[in-house]
Amino acid sequence: MKAVHFGAGNIGRGFIGQILSQNGFDITFLDNNRAIIDQINTNNGYPIQYLDRQKSTFWVKNVSAIDSGQYPRSSLEALVAADLITTSVGVNNLKKIAPLLKEALVYRAQKQKSVNILANENMINASTYLKKCVYQAASLEEQSLLRQYATFVNTAIDRQALSFHHNDQIIAAVEPYYEWVIDSSIVQPGVPLPQNNVVLVDNIQPYIERKLYIVNASHAALAYVGYLLGYSTIQQAMHNPQIDQLVQSFITTNLQYFVQQYQQSLPQLQQFAAQTMQRNQNPQLTDPVTRVGRAPIRKLQKNDRLVGPFLRTQQLQLPNPGGQRIIASAYLYNNPDDPEAVLLQKKIVAQGYQATIQEVSQLSATAAHQIALLCQRYYQDPQQILDLREVNNDC
Repeated sequence: MKAVHFGAGNIGRGFIGQILSQNGFDITFLDNNRAIIDQINTNNGYPIQYLDRQKSTFWVKNVSAIDSGQYPRSSLEALVAADLITTSVGVNNLKKIAPLLKEALVYRAQKQKSVNILANENMINASTYLKKCVYQAASLEEQSLLRQYATFVNTAIDRQALSFHHNDQIIAAVEPYYEWVIDSSIVQPGVPLPQNNVVLVDNIQPYIERKLYIVNASHAALAYVGYLLGYSTIQQAMHNPQIDQLVQSFITTNLQYFVQQYQQSLPQLQQFAAQTMQRNQNPQLTDPVTRVGRAPIRKLQKNDRLVGPFLRTQQLQLPNPGGQRIIASAYLYNNPDDPEAVLLQKKIVAQGYQATIQEVSQLSATAAHQIALLCQRYYQDPQQILDLREVNNDC
């Protein structure tokens, strides 16, 4: 079987590629990083190093790569021949790959070749969003064909993946833990899909939200609070017990949403959250807060990792003062090397905290005002964010 994967980055090589290989797929990566492309093609594969004490390795074989920008025709041919199409390019890049993907899917549909498309991104229902992007590039007649032969399958992915250089090679470095949840409810019978080392479910929404509102939420919270207080890495920030306590308060409240909305077991959720925080403390990781905190405007959207759980707990009338504080810290993320952070600060200077919060996060005037007051306080004295004696008075 053949799989084509958009994106030969850390997640693409260190996670999706490995699982596809373990499921018997030969993999073709589409990317524009010449160094990685040449490395893969020279070696017909690539190594993965686990972030464990032993620093054990895994070799992914039967792999090739194509520069999709320089060789669109070869990329199209690979997509047409594929038994499975997957992505991990970053949410903002899904629109960019949509025209090429549309062309391939229409050609396949004309030949009556069905395929599953799995977008593996940190976004709720990323495959549904990719479908929207593809359909926007298609005519009505083409859309009708795509509905019959192209199935966009939502997923939830979870694995920390980094990279480093060694002997002129770019090595994907990953934690041992991983989870790839796939919505099997809409898959066409007989169309290839990974079966091993994945979780197939009929209702994926709780898994997507759990990943975003617990895993990504805790990671982002540590980044923004850590940056505000002058820490360089997630691991350094977690060594501050007050930061850990603040993030724990946010996540603990978020767990109640899953209990009430999906009737999930609180002890199991608490175990999952504890495991998540333990993974963030992995001593083999050195994860810069600027990497985790990058693109704050996207991460402050109303359905994303910080504001999303805050709004949902609000709707359930659950006080979430930890969430308020952490959202405020994200609005104070003033990293001159991050284009979105620069743009966010320009908005704040031009129109103030409250108007910016209402515009970016689409919060009510009352909620935005409360968070704006916290922004002003923490801007004057960042240490106040750790004054947990007042946490119950923030709402």
